[in-house]
Amino acid sequence: QKYICTSCEVKFTRKWDWKHHEEVSHERWRKFACPDCNQTFWSDNQFNQHHRTAHECRKCSHAGSAQVMLKKRSAWGCGFCGVLHQNWDERCNHIAQHYESGKTKANWKHSNVIWALLHQPDIKLTWRAFLLHKFGNRPTPRPRFEWDRKDSGRSQEITEVTPESPLQDLLEFDGDHRDIKIIIQRAFVLGYKA
Repeated sequence: QKYICTSCEVKFTRKWDWKHHEEVSHERWRKFACPDCNQTFWSDNQFNQHHRTAHECRKCSHAGSAQVMLKKRSAWGCGFCGVLHQNWDERCNHIAQHYESGKTKANWKHSNVIWALLHQPDIKLTWRAFLLHKFGNRPTPRPRFEWDRKDSGRSQEITEVTPESPLQDLLEFDGDHRDIKIIIQRAFVLGYKA
């Protein structure tokens, strides 16, 4: 099984199954709220199965009306090589190529994800200016950054991004919540290794 979820340790033989798992279990672009009991499901199949068994809906086709679209992430970093992606399908194809070339989850580095996300067009120049102000033009030794997934990783249950959200969520979702200076200061505090 060469495809391993980048957020958890679930393994897959087929690329499609791996990508589907990441979308449903970790990206969560949509949810399905049961109108009869207020339970929430992350896939239409889970909702339909619940509605049939819990509410005796024989030919359940209510998933469409129960679907709520959520805000989508707009950027992803590759933990293998630190490349920034702003398209989900391109990101998945890129990571699949790493797996197909022999990379394993042991090669995945959370720091590469954060580093890539800091190179988004609306963040990169402010990040560079911040580092220039902190360290000068050509610091010796170069500043070292290492981010730990435990304190800078994404939230699995995110419904709304706020300035207090985890660093990875602030970097992956764009929008009104994005105070670039606060994001950069948090990235520095969490990642700088003196």
